Amino acid sequence: MQLGILYALIATIGFGLTNALSKIPAKKIGSIKSTFYRNVILTIILIIVFLFFIKETNFSPLYILIAFGISLIGYLPLITLFKALKRADISVVSPIAQSSVIFTVIFSFIFFRETLTSMQLLAGLTILAGVIIL
Repeated sequence: MQLGILYALIATIGFGLTNALSKIPAKKIGSIKSTFYRNVILTIILIIVFLFFIKETNFSPLYILIAFGISLIGYLPLITLFKALKRADISVVSPIAQSSVIFTVIFSFIFFRETLTSMQLLAGLTILAGVIIL
């Protein structure tokens, strides 16, 4: 198994667990506070990790600008995910939210000129069908 596939599987499990556990703070303190606390804690963790790998880090104004843009783009979906978790069942919200892979594939096709195999297209359509059935 390729290492990239293994990392993807670990990420999938982590995202699933994160979504499931996020329902608790979303219901108790709301989506904005949940997102704020989550990001503050994540920032602290990333700073600690950064300190260990500072020699391997390549800073440039362009990378910082790109990271800032990605952060802005990622804020709205995170807030809306917490709002959805507060108001609906995880068993419905999580599969819909994780179907973002369909958009990832579309954007990788548009921006990076990646090609789709027929099997990947079939997988995307299957995911879309599953979301529609929910």
